[in-house]
Amino acid sequence: SISTVQGQPLQRERRGRINQILPTPFEWEIPNIIEFFKKATSGPQNLVSKPFYLFERGYKYLLQIKTFSIRFPIDLGVYIKVVPGEFDELLSWPCKEKVRVTWIYQHELFRKESKSNVIDFENGREPCCRPLYDGHHIYRLALDFITGYNNAEDSILIRVNRE
Repeated sequence: SISTVQGQPLQRERRGRINQILPTPFEWEIPNIIEFFKKATSGPQNLVSKPFYLFERGYKYLLQIKTFSIRFPIDLGVYIKVVPGEFDELLSWPCKEKVRVTWIYQHELFRKESKSNVIDFENGREPCCRPLYDGHHIYRLALDFITGYNNAEDSILIRVNRE
């Protein structure tokens, strides 16, 4: 009946704002990071975050930490890529997001050495088109550096937020 249809909210109203920024950035805390670096002395190591969004109904991202050397201090990179998400059909492609990735040392002695970089998905070798499967895009380098740890540093935090 007409009265039933008029009483329902419009589809657009139920979805809410597409670009609503989430109240906090994505944070990936990695406890016992020393063990990860110890393993890297016998061969390259990788850690991968859980997939995450930076705003409601937004692009879905994935982080990776990768070591490159078996000597100490350790050469490592932090990488980010766009992966298929449940809201991809609502978004404009290619991805035009700019995100800031920050490596935050948790121990106060090392905080001043925290590293940060902005990744512009619109710029680069190739545009970030809509991913069709998890391995569709390669990771983009977010941070590349050499790190050494002592026993005082037992965890790190990587924060990603929208620029």
